[in-house]
Amino acid sequence: MTEKPKEEPVFQEIKPKPLVEEKPIMTCETFELIPGEISCQEAKELVLKEYPGEVYFIERTKTQILIAENQTEEREVWLMKISNFSKPISLPGIERVDEMEVAVDRNNGELNIISYEMSIK
Repeated sequence: MTEKPKEEPVFQEIKPKPLVEEKPIMTCETFELIPGEISCQEAKELVLKEYPGEVYFIERTKTQILIAENQTEEREVWLMKISNFSKPISLPGIERVDEMEVAVDRNNGELNIISYEMSIK
């Protein structure tokens, strides 16, 4: 019995998929109201009261929240991205924040800063 020669593998060119732009969701009307939960509108009002600016992205999701040093907990949140602050926003050790991502706990309305971008002078 003769062995068949090994076939060379055939490689096809794989092109990366084009990046899909994140479509901003600026209105709470796209989310249905869930009884017993902080509504999107209530969450947006809480965020803008604390960080007056422009909410340009809203998402209902789950995220890890720091609850103690080196300890996180997954929570259901409204994730909101804010920019164009009406007054300068500063955080401890940060002179000025340009954009931030804030999570609003959907059960109790607690605000947590998830990330931020700052000005470099």
